[in-house]
Amino acid sequence: MDRTRPPEHPGAILQRQYLEPLLMSVERLSEVTHIPQTRLEQFVQGTISLDVWMAYEFAIYFETTVQLWLNLQIRYDNFYKGNEHGYQFYG
Repeated sequence: MDRTRPPEHPGAILQRQYLEPLLMSVERLSEVTHIPQTRLEQFVQGTISLDVWMAYEFAIYFETTVQLWLNLQIRYDNFYKGNEHGYQFYG
């Protein structure tokens, strides 16, 4: 893991590593996960954080783990929130 490069927002990872390869739209993901489309759009744009419900839905649909998604969000939050206060945490 490259610790010098800032982590990507989990929404960007969702878009690049899961939606794009499957040629899946946010609208379709909303239909299959029952997560509101506007919430998913905000998440992919990086304006909101992942919550536990979203992590569970992504884990079920993409056959990953809840922990994967939570770790992505924790790493992102630790990097950016920690830097706001002069801390440097890496997950």
